[in-house]
Amino acid sequence: MPELKTTITDFSVFFQRHIPGFTPNGNKQVLCHCPCHDDKDPSLSVNVEDGSWNCFAGCGGGGPVQFIRKLYNLSFDEAVAKINAEENGGSPIKTFKKPAKSNHKPAYLTIKQVSALHGHLLKTPSALRKLKAKYGLNDETIKKYLIGYQNKNFVIPIEAEPGKWTFKEHKGVQTRFAKAVLYPHGVIKEGMPLVVITEGELKALLLNQYGFPAVSGTGGARTWNNEWSLLFKGLDVVLAFDADDPGRRGAQKVAQNLKDVARNVKAICWPAILDGSENKKDVTDFFISLGKSKTDFQRLIENAQEISTKIKEIGGIKFIEPEGYKVKEDRVDQIAYLADGPKLKPICYTPILMTGCALDVDTGTEEVEITFKQRRRWKKIWVPKRTAMDLKKLVELSDHGLQVNSVNAKKIIEYLSLFEAFNMDIVKLSYIAKGIGWKTIRDRRVFILDKILLGKDTEVYWNDDEISVEFAAETGFERFVKAMKPKGTFSQWREHVISALKYPYACFAFYASFAAPLLRLLKAPNFILDFWGSTSVGKTSLLELAASPWGNPHKEAGGLVFSWDSTKVFLERMASFFCDVPIFPDDSQTVDDRTLTSILYQIANGVGRGRGAIVGIRRNPTWHTVCFSTGERPLTQCTTFSGAQARTIEIYGSPFPNAGGNFINDLKQGIRENYGHAGPEFIKGLMAIIEDTADFNNLKLEYKRYQQMLSKEAGSEIGDRISQYFSVVKISADLVCKILNFGDPVEAEKSIRRTFEDILQDTAAHSDLPTRAMQHVLSWVWGNENFFRLNERGEQYGRITKGDYIGIYRHKLTDVLKRENYSEIAVLRGWADRKWIKREDKNHFTCSRKITDIIDTCKDDNDEIHEIKETKNTRLVIIPWNIVDKFSGVENV
Repeated sequence: MPELKTTITDFSVFFQRHIPGFTPNGNKQVLCHCPCHDDKDPSLSVNVEDGSWNCFAGCGGGGPVQFIRKLYNLSFDEAVAKINAEENGGSPIKTFKKPAKSNHKPAYLTIKQVSALHGHLLKTPSALRKLKAKYGLNDETIKKYLIGYQNKNFVIPIEAEPGKWTFKEHKGVQTRFAKAVLYPHGVIKEGMPLVVITEGELKALLLNQYGFPAVSGTGGARTWNNEWSLLFKGLDVVLAFDADDPGRRGAQKVAQNLKDVARNVKAICWPAILDGSENKKDVTDFFISLGKSKTDFQRLIENAQEISTKIKEIGGIKFIEPEGYKVKEDRVDQIAYLADGPKLKPICYTPILMTGCALDVDTGTEEVEITFKQRRRWKKIWVPKRTAMDLKKLVELSDHGLQVNSVNAKKIIEYLSLFEAFNMDIVKLSYIAKGIGWKTIRDRRVFILDKILLGKDTEVYWNDDEISVEFAAETGFERFVKAMKPKGTFSQWREHVISALKYPYACFAFYASFAAPLLRLLKAPNFILDFWGSTSVGKTSLLELAASPWGNPHKEAGGLVFSWDSTKVFLERMASFFCDVPIFPDDSQTVDDRTLTSILYQIANGVGRGRGAIVGIRRNPTWHTVCFSTGERPLTQCTTFSGAQARTIEIYGSPFPNAGGNFINDLKQGIRENYGHAGPEFIKGLMAIIEDTADFNNLKLEYKRYQQMLSKEAGSEIGDRISQYFSVVKISADLVCKILNFGDPVEAEKSIRRTFEDILQDTAAHSDLPTRAMQHVLSWVWGNENFFRLNERGEQYGRITKGDYIGIYRHKLTDVLKRENYSEIAVLRGWADRKWIKREDKNHFTCSRKITDIIDTCKDDNDEIHEIKETKNTRLVIIPWNIVDKFSGVENV
């Protein structure tokens, strides 16, 4: 059986919360009226020290849990949860599944209990003053409606049946299982001139106090029960809901329910000073904050306007005209309510409509479609929703032809906000994607290219009527969107590509292009394929081969291949836009080393640079990609960033050895005329596989199995690292052969394995950071050997003691490493870990050595020159001679 998991710190407060009129008397035992029955005489004894209670009239006794069970007709678990929630600030320790249908009845109060709550208000002067000052209620109204007080909230009693009462705390809880009703009871009478419906019980009481018959639902602004509508049959109804979006939507809903029942339904048009802000939005603020009179409110009733629920149409666009505005063929007018009646004031001399609302599937932010007339023609533009709601940003839309300026911008924003509130059921929410790749929409995985791609099974139950996804690339990406449009035929493309797969490097690159959509699914890392060497060996042709499954590969014709000679921001946005598909930058030698280092860092890590915003930080773009690159030198030569080096596969020379110019030209011509078919078909087939849980699990297991096999065969740290990339390429090759019925999986694996072995061999020479740094430093030492000699006057770099060590001054080593963009601390730590330098203790990378220097010369009596030497202790970075021997003869790659 569950136990109470919290300590009730003050039983006096506990019982005050649940017993109307409970008043501690300073004693251990308090005698009071029992709320569990109609208690005429006090019969409940409460112990405020241990929480025990006993009802002498037969309701029982026990502890706090038993009291809550009895009072609210709860189960033990529900009573425990309620107490925990109250004592822990609304965070219950236990949660319970809501029953599908409950037969519980409200725990009714008697008139005596209601009177006790009312009496508690009268005995709390501060609360009584607040009720009068803030909500405008006088003593007569408070007494008539028995307004009470408990839990620091005002209590509104509701007579559900004769002699049976429920209650609702103002902005708080209400009696369990009580139904929402119209309050106050008995206001609506047949034949009355009008009735006001407002939003909130205390506002309804305030209007009744001023002589306006008014009611409010007890369930909130948008709660309306159908059975209430018949009470207003044949009556004139005026809606006085709050001047904010929930109030407007609530008024719209009530008007729709009453349109065929009431004689007419009008809504009060609040003065502009009630702008919807915290203290300027409702009936109470009108009378209390603004100090308006009954006559002022009567004038609002007289000028109230019918809420139009009829669909209006202009230029083929259907909408509901928002309250307080007239939308015409040539302008938008605002209805201004002046002393002599309503007047129309133009806010814009063109109709402006909000015709679309879309959720960005990547950022979760909303965009809206603004439609307006420009030179007698309709124009539509999509903008972030914040643009349509921000003065400065809205004015910028004047560049698009919208008639907005710094004078009318605020009025247009108010109009658009109200237009959206009135047309939520007409302007359906759609989805928008600004980049390609895997997306999750309504808990379903889809893939976006230039359109939404669905798996075969998904298409059966996900049709265009249920969801709408629009691909809307950001400005500047139009070229690449166009490049993804297919051209020619799949069969012609296949005929030209198949001949290139006999070359191992070309075969590996081709299947690597299909690996990009698998990275996210298999949790595989991004990697870079760098083809480098002299010009005219077919490197760019290889890029075009790899790009052709996805679109136009021809760089000069606006294709997917683009130049490395771009800014860091451009490359970041390209990687983010082409998420889950490969990217193809060409000619890396056109970029300076510093820029290229930064770009490689971002591409390898798959995350853009963090940027601030006016509020908080901007969302960092992320991506999963395979980056194909070409250049006349290896990419890793430009950077010491180990992350990029670890994720770069560098392939030297021609990918089409001995192929000849005619073959290269035929291949380029064939794929430039036929492209963009294989990628989408591959995605569709892939989705059908991953939608089958068993097939998807097998795919992940095969990736892991093959990766572990390659890693074991390589038997090295380098092999383990790059085995991930080759494994995902192998999986993509198998899938291409299966889905597209294209190629030979056995021959594909042979090419992948051969490339793997070649890369292992090449990478062994081009090793890790500590190795490359040691090669460079020793090369620099032998090139500057004179500066390490004792007999050399002037600047000294250190000492060479052959057979023992090479010692380098720390500041000189710092300069040497810095010039080559090496991280000094990373190099020294790497050397220390491999014991390539001597250390006296863990706090120093240098050791103390006695060094003799020539500090001056002098002549003796025979005019012979003598050197003046000085020996002193100096700290040097010491490279032992066995390490020097280890690196002797090794080429500095």
